[in-house]
Amino acid sequence: MTRKISRRAFGLGVAGAAAATQLGLAAPALAQARTRVRFTLDVDFWGPQSNFLLGVERGFYAAEGLDVQVDGGAGSGQAVTRVAQNTYDIGFGDFGTMARFTATNPNTPVTSFFVLWDLLQHGIVFRKGTIANPKDIEGKTLAAPEPDAGRQMFPLFAKVAGIDPTKVTLRHIDFPLRETLVVRGEAQGATGFVSSVALNMVRAGVPLDQIGWISYASVGIDLFGSTIFARREWLQQNPQVAAGFARATARSMQEMIRDPRASIEAARRRQPLNDMAVELPRYQMVFEQSIATPTTRANGIGHVDPARLTRNIQQLCEVFNIAQVPAADLIYNGAFLPSADLRRLPA
Repeated sequence: MTRKISRRAFGLGVAGAAAATQLGLAAPALAQARTRVRFTLDVDFWGPQSNFLLGVERGFYAAEGLDVQVDGGAGSGQAVTRVAQNTYDIGFGDFGTMARFTATNPNTPVTSFFVLWDLLQHGIVFRKGTIANPKDIEGKTLAAPEPDAGRQMFPLFAKVAGIDPTKVTLRHIDFPLRETLVVRGEAQGATGFVSSVALNMVRAGVPLDQIGWISYASVGIDLFGSTIFARREWLQQNPQVAAGFARATARSMQEMIRDPRASIEAARRRQPLNDMAVELPRYQMVFEQSIATPTTRANGIGHVDPARLTRNIQQLCEVFNIAQVPAADLIYNGAFLPSADLRRLPA
């Protein structure tokens, strides 16, 4: 697909070539001058995460002097571990899973620095008629991959919803088989992002109007959703890289919201098996439930209220029996937040 080049971009290219000639540098040397960033997603190249690939294609990260390698993942738990172990520099995934990791590993903290999805996407997804309310989950078997954010945060959901977790069987299963178990009736539901599980069931042949879910947010949980994070030490050593990555990501988010189809096509070029009929509704579900919240509409993408942050941390520590509540700045660092104009939701 041919992409139109603006006059400004053309001018910059000519100027860059001229500078390279004057300095005696070849084009490859200029490319190598960009800072390499290893970046891991929480899942595959799906619609809601397609903004990162769109940002790479449109040169937003390159404009910040970054050469970003985007890799798919297998759950937020894996993404956090990859970053904590320095396999990747930056990750994207569930805020609660990341915060829980840092609270239990304060000597190797992973810190959020740009919250893209204001409200958590977690839920229990099932065929309609199987579960009517949270208490109905007792006595059921749920397909629940261990690294999945919904599985990780299930104890919090159970406590707030008044569910006895000892009466629920969480069956560990690999991600590719999670929805299959529900479709076959071998599990009565599945933990996960509502958009992930529901649209994967659609891809498996179940009409969306036959799928139900109970979101964790529906019982009053207001955890932040998915966020960009990095090791605290890396952020301290690479502040310009972190700020540039955040700015480029904010631009990619705006472009995805303006034209989600174009964004999803960028993901389809990395994963040709993706179906627009699945990925567009998946994106729309995340946008409506987790991105375009009243908070974001009023304050822009990435707004973090200090009182809410403190409440989130205390709630997680209480549920997971973490005695030492970490300082808020260990969990979240707002120093790299892009300007308000870049974070404003497009009209």
